[in-house]
Amino acid sequence: MEVGSVDIRARPSGLVVILMNKILETLKWTGTFLLIVGIYYSSRNVYPLGPSIQFLGGVFWLLAAFWMKDKPLITTNLVMSIVGLSGLWPVFFG
Repeated sequence: MEVGSVDIRARPSGLVVILMNKILETLKWTGTFLLIVGIYYSSRNVYPLGPSIQFLGGVFWLLAAFWMKDKPLITTNLVMSIVGLSGLWPVFFG
């Protein structure tokens, strides 16, 4: 199917795919790093910094999971983010 002179079924060019993959990898590695740092601070009872960093890492992974259309990862990180936010809500907004 074509719209004007652009084929909307066309796949992205090689450079676009490489850039998209690089962004996805950056999201995943940043989320992983944040989760590790958040767990470290949480295990040291640094509150609310530890859980806040963990929440942020979960959000990064949630974005990556949506990008990859990975339903188990979406579910895990969505629930983790909601639970984390519910625990932090009273600290920042209550």
